[in-house]
Amino acid sequence: NDKCSLNPNEIKLTLSCMMTLDDYGKVIDYHIQKTFIKSNRRMNYDEVNQFLNKDKTLNDKAIEDMLLTMNELSNKLKMIRKKRGEIEFESSELGFKIDKMGKVLDIYQRTTDDAEELIESFMLIANETVAFHMYHADLPSIYRIHEKPDLVKLKNALQMVSRLGFPVNMKNLGKAQPLQALTKRTLDTPYSYVIHMLLLRAMQKAKYSHTKDIHFGLGATHYAHFTSPIRRYPDLILHRLIHLFVLGEATDMKKQVYHYQSVMPDIAKHTSDQERKAVQMERDVAKLKSCEFMKDKVGSYFKAIISQMMPSGMFVKLDNGIEGFVPLRALDDYYMYNESLLTFIGRRGKKYRLGDSIKVVLLSVDLLEKKMDFGIIDKKKTKKKTRR
Repeated sequence: NDKCSLNPNEIKLTLSCMMTLDDYGKVIDYHIQKTFIKSNRRMNYDEVNQFLNKDKTLNDKAIEDMLLTMNELSNKLKMIRKKRGEIEFESSELGFKIDKMGKVLDIYQRTTDDAEELIESFMLIANETVAFHMYHADLPSIYRIHEKPDLVKLKNALQMVSRLGFPVNMKNLGKAQPLQALTKRTLDTPYSYVIHMLLLRAMQKAKYSHTKDIHFGLGATHYAHFTSPIRRYPDLILHRLIHLFVLGEATDMKKQVYHYQSVMPDIAKHTSDQERKAVQMERDVAKLKSCEFMKDKVGSYFKAIISQMMPSGMFVKLDNGIEGFVPLRALDDYYMYNESLLTFIGRRGKKYRLGDSIKVVLLSVDLLEKKMDFGIIDKKKTKKKTRR
């Protein structure tokens, strides 16, 4: 938070990708070089969003003018990505407000707005430009790739979406355009989260590779991770390769090129494996903190949607983003799971369907297992105040 951060009014040593873009958002010139950066002001996403969306002044006209230009460019870059096939999935990420002792005070769903998308657009174009350079210079590199979806998984997911009542295009299976249309069409519906999760699970997992391939989700032909060498090790590896081979710091170019060409497959596999472990750890921490937050709320009622179904029960997602499980044993009847209808049907005729809005009661919280169980309650019988 100090040595590697762009603290205001301090000169920092950096590695930059300096790009010139035309009026259409296309990169027409670029240089990858060592630079000095002095940050004039530290800003956060909230204040920039307040300025961009609500005209709340930042009391600095130069910065305001720059941000307006940046936002205009970001929107152009976003349109370029959309035209070439980028698929926008709605996913849910939890944010935690904690005190100095680590106790969770509140949990909320993190959202992405113009300020976040602005930074993302510039990071993406830098990542693509560096990957383009490494590939066409025929240098050892580490790429971020996302292969086309498995057609069997994708077909199954689309069939499930159609059972929810949304028409799907089974033609051009594996092409981005039909998926783009589907995610856009379902975005503002109550089934948005459920459908986007069904499609996301049908996608391949992005990974690191020593050879270039497409990034299907971004619609990119060249892609690498360059912008976060502090928190992602593959970015740091790429920076080392740039120092050696792009900036000419290698002491024996031929020997070091051969060395990195030979070890890069192992590095790509290792960093992909470690990333999966890190993602799982992050999920486990989110589950644990969610359980800590909910442990004193057993017996409380919550609004939720049914987010996933399986023969043993169903997962539910609360309004604040927390997820839990409703086991079949917690229901008031004997229910059978009808996979073709994505529905649990009780002997007395009551039905629960994927994507349904329901009211649940928290039955138990298990900190050790990092899980919580809910029961579904009849809205007519509830008088307690429902937590949101």
